[in-house]
Amino acid sequence: DCTSFVGKYAKSALDKGLITEADMDLRLSYLFRVRMRLGHFDPIGPLQKIPTTDVCTEYAKDLARDGVAQSVVLLKNVGGMLPLDATKIKSVAVLGPQANYSKGAASYYAGNSCDNYGLEDEDGLAKAMSMYTHVLTHQILQTATSSDLSNMSKVSALARAADVTVLALGTDLSYAHEGMDAINISMPDSQMGIVKTAAAASASPLIVVFFGSTPLDISPLLANDKVAAILHVGQPSVQLGGVVDVMYGKKVPAGKTVQTFLPTEYQHMISIFDFNMRPGPSAWPRPDCSGPAAS
Repeated sequence: DCTSFVGKYAKSALDKGLITEADMDLRLSYLFRVRMRLGHFDPIGPLQKIPTTDVCTEYAKDLARDGVAQSVVLLKNVGGMLPLDATKIKSVAVLGPQANYSKGAASYYAGNSCDNYGLEDEDGLAKAMSMYTHVLTHQILQTATSSDLSNMSKVSALARAADVTVLALGTDLSYAHEGMDAINISMPDSQMGIVKTAAAASASPLIVVFFGSTPLDISPLLANDKVAAILHVGQPSVQLGGVVDVMYGKKVPAGKTVQTFLPTEYQHMISIFDFNMRPGPSAWPRPDCSGPAAS
């Protein structure tokens, strides 16, 4: 309860007999146990004495950047597409709705953003890659779920003009956020359209950098011969230089996936009320589903 739900409805539920004081006491014991483990009632300790001036030191920013690099997962790398060689590449096209993902990442549950990095429209993967080479960039889609294809011609033009094409795809807050669940787990058609258009125009195989916290079915990308490399970066810090450090071989892509990527068909095989959270027979099958999850 991170809003006012309990405060608004608990008294009414208690009066109606839906909950008891014993229920409330038990939940309060859980909450206070966690607070005790977090040291909320302890004397001031060394962690509480860290001054705010330490937050944006060069050490702190480097640490955040390294944390991003350590979390990057290499899902595909055909023909040694990665790492890129900065001495041989004169230009890179960074295209897709997540090309400037830092702004989205920094504005959701944001605390501090050092030097306001990540809060400007031009911040993001494209800006981070410009540390290594000349970048041509365009978001193409204003959001991950946009179906506006009016900028698709820019995909062809920029992919054709660059030595290497990087597609920044995935999900953002328009796809899912607290208070709104994703309605499917398939790659949006508009984003797959970017892949198809870029593949036809680019002289080199594509690199996909996948952002977002929703685990979409990326099997079409894995199976696409035109996509040589896929990096999964999740919802990282605004220090996206860590992603680029991996792309250029300064860091090793040693991260491990923390999500299960299921095929699109799976969403039609299991009830949203099924708390087994596993494929197979369900105690709560969807009434409109005759797939293997039906009992």
